[in-house]
Amino acid sequence: MKPNIIRRNTTSELVIEKILDMIKDGKLEVGDRLPSVQELQQIFGVGRSSVREAVRGLSVLGYLEILPGKGTFVRKTSMPAALSDESLKEVLDSDPIFDIMEARDCLESKSAQLAAERADPAQIEKMKRAVTRMKEPNASLEAINRADLEFHLLLAEASGNGVIHEIMKLLIQKMEAFADKFWATLPSARNRVISTADQVITSISKGDGQRASESIKDHLELVTEQLKTVISESAFKSGKNI
Repeated sequence: MKPNIIRRNTTSELVIEKILDMIKDGKLEVGDRLPSVQELQQIFGVGRSSVREAVRGLSVLGYLEILPGKGTFVRKTSMPAALSDESLKEVLDSDPIFDIMEARDCLESKSAQLAAERADPAQIEKMKRAVTRMKEPNASLEAINRADLEFHLLLAEASGNGVIHEIMKLLIQKMEAFADKFWATLPSARNRVISTADQVITSISKGDGQRASESIKDHLELVTEQLKTVISESAFKSGKNI
């Protein structure tokens, strides 16, 4: 296969885009085994860590399935036709960021409540690991961002509601474009944001749906307030350009 080298901004996000393009173009079909990490390194001209992070992210998003000892495979997504329509993506592209945060507040508060009723120990452990990676003192902004987005997607998955999970995927994809810049402005509030994520997991572990819902609302409120600070400092020109 001819190398498709990524020449600038080599990140796991770009690798994700390239793999999704391969799936969209039919180069990878449902049930196909993904090339090895080493092969993907050669195909895209990127480092091992970027490939591994991209594969893990696509696994959380539901596009890939990692089978220990067998490999990584393209899986069939369960997105309903109505949700996969381009019209929804157009709405997301045109809406200000605070509309997206408001939608997340509605969805994730319900996700947390349902997760307290339905999450299994393995799902709770995955959420804990994601938040633990956010706490690592030497973690890069990209790593913190990826762990945070993974936490929110895992929460949606733990709700047991496939529609919520699929909508959250679209919302999270919209957030990815500026999340690194967001975390770069957050050192003073980072611990509080992570602490509220811990509270969400604790409440889910106890089966306390009401408290889990309140905790994720607290978490998203902190994020929203920080976004207002970021925008007021002209880090972004407007919600539509984020």
